Amino acid sequence: MNPEDFQTIITLLSRTVTELEYSVVQAYDQFLLKYGAGHEYSARLESYFPAIDKQREYIDELDKHFADGNFIEFHRVAAKIRALSNMVKDDAKSFLSSISSGEPTFAEWSDETIH
Repeated sequence: MNPEDFQTIITLLSRTVTELEYSVVQAYDQFLLKYGAGHEYSARLESYFPAIDKQREYIDELDKHFADGNFIEFHRVAAKIRALSNMVKDDAKSFLSSISSGEPTFAEWSDETIH
């Protein structure tokens, strides 16, 4: 891969995380409108935000690994970003479909999952 390819990966992952954050904010706002902040699942939705923050930290790591020429670590961290995005997306999709049919439900999730 040439240097432009690595920069493209970083740019695409950054854009994906930004889009994910936008989607999470939209879902969270919809939830608050329907159920209010005191609902038992509001904390669950709030847990997505640290996951997104972690992804941004990983993107910063990508820049460092690229600059250091550590391409194995670059690819490992990029895979972590993708996996974390998929986990949040899957959980959010489950939330959105269940919110329209009644009470929201979620798959198992813990703070340790995002680290």
